Amino acid sequence: MANLFESWRKFLKEEKQPVMKPEQIEDFISYLQDQGNRVFKTRIKVSDLKPFSGERDTKKIKNLISLGQDMLSSGTPIFVSRDAEIVEDACRWYALKAIDPNADMPVWQADMDAGSLAHEMKKFINK
Repeated sequence: MANLFESWRKFLKEEKQPVMKPEQIEDFISYLQDQGNRVFKTRIKVSDLKPFSGERDTKKIKNLISLGQDMLSSGTPIFVSRDAEIVEDACRWYALKAIDPNADMPVWQADMDAGSLAHEMKKFINK
């Protein structure tokens, strides 16, 4: 049973992270809330976050680092699960963590596990 779980988790992690356009965020939050999920905006220390997917775009991360800490820690919130797994836009997290691992960043935190949140996000984006 444990092997099946690990295989499924590996499959989910190897999939590309969903990419949400800024203009979709409010509708996606409403979509989740209409399904009975609690979603709230907060700030979380970057050292307490972890990426759901193993994908990493080093070129994008380097470009984001050049924006600086103020821009990265005050920009549009990223989506995270209830246990602080990043399901969307982990590149900003990697960049901010490289600059200051003690910084915090804005997030939309959904009271869902990362796999369910990523699934709903992909479903919403592809509809």
